[in-house]
Amino acid sequence: MRPAPVLRLLLAGLVLSGCAETRALVDDLADVASELTTAAPEPSAPVAVVSASRERAVIRAEGREVIVVPPEGYCLRDDAIETGDRTVFVLMTNCTRPGAGMPRHLLTASVSAAPLFPESGETETALDRLENFLRSAPGKALLARSDAAGKVVITHSLREDGALILGLEEGGARPDAVTAPRFLRAFIELDRRMVSLSVSSFTDPAATDMAMLELMRGFIAVLRAANAAPATAPAAG
Repeated sequence: MRPAPVLRLLLAGLVLSGCAETRALVDDLADVASELTTAAPEPSAPVAVVSASRERAVIRAEGREVIVVPPEGYCLRDDAIETGDRTVFVLMTNCTRPGAGMPRHLLTASVSAAPLFPESGETETALDRLENFLRSAPGKALLARSDAAGKVVITHSLREDGALILGLEEGGARPDAVTAPRFLRAFIELDRRMVSLSVSSFTDPAATDMAMLELMRGFIAVLRAANAAPATAPAAG
């Protein structure tokens, strides 16, 4: 099912104003992750979308394949999948419009060509370094959903089973914003590839922090289940 005209325009706007910044976030963090993990370069291969449907997308990144699946009740938008030099960005929304008074959400997954953790498996050390960077001025600038978002404040952070989850709030005037100022980002690794996730809601009505956190936890769980066994063997080094 294709998006309705209004939603199609919204998605186009998000792709133009948000996807580029989200891709930039993960592209830049891919460089940071490579420095933090001191990982040896792997055989070069372009990131690419192998297949995509409403239910799942298979992304090839540097010789590995990562499966992106949405939580129950959400669907991939195949007209809002963007491929960058080192990142593939996937947008997901509610499959059907929620009932009156129920929030609508936007979910994103950005698959990077770089790992998040070092080969030694020092997960907490790597997450410490990543969070320290994201709390710096350059890091917080990358966390914004668009260049016009204004200052981003990290309201809270969680570590859960190798995932870093950040609660964020965009400040400044947002007269034309379609999404609520508070949102979540998470950073996980799937099959040795860094994946950045986000959960946002539309403004009318905005989702609560707890509702977004539960949705993020469910999102991480279905992604890990889908990638429990590598889709392909790593490329020979």
